[in-house]
Amino acid sequence: MTVGKYGDFGAETITAPTGTADERLCKVDANGFATEAHSFVMRYGSTAASSTDVYYMGLREELADFDARRCGAGVLGKALVEKLTAKQRRLFVSELTRAMASRVRAALRAS
Repeated sequence: MTVGKYGDFGAETITAPTGTADERLCKVDANGFATEAHSFVMRYGSTAASSTDVYYMGLREELADFDARRCGAGVLGKALVEKLTAKQRRLFVSELTRAMASRVRAALRAS
């Protein structure tokens, strides 16, 4: 799976073993995504000391890992619910690309 170029960040290829999803690794990826999401919303806005681009890139990579492992959406949704408040989840989804926001909404519904 390839994560496309974003600004100054180059494309990256994500690989994962084929076969059945490994529940432990799926949880690791989901928690990594939720941690990046938390960092993103905590540093979002005009008063932020740094750009959220680095966190967005982390989100893309974590989601690609998650997808490459063929993990279930509910695992991702549960990690987001545990890590972010409802208000943070709304802000987070509102700032994502349409494709990623759709994936996150589906994960939250599945949790």
